[in-house]
Amino acid sequence: MKVEKVEKGKISESLVYVRYWIRAWKGIGMPPPGGQSYHPQPKKGDQCRFYLSKNSFDGWTDENQDGGYNVVYVNGVQPIK
Repeated sequence: MKVEKVEKGKISESLVYVRYWIRAWKGIGMPPPGGQSYHPQPKKGDQCRFYLSKNSFDGWTDENQDGGYNVVYVNGVQPIK
């Protein structure tokens, strides 16, 4: 993801790798309870606002101590129109 501007916090990188996940139910009937993925999923070329967590709790896990950025669970991606 290319960073256009930072609205809160500080980053020194101009290119940021962001982790998020996709979950889809392929079974019959209603999906089982549990966390859902981000919707809508960002596509190449989309402009989105990302709420990110680096080396800290992101609402799902605190096992992200590798310097990468996780999207804050669950509403951490917002399309910009």
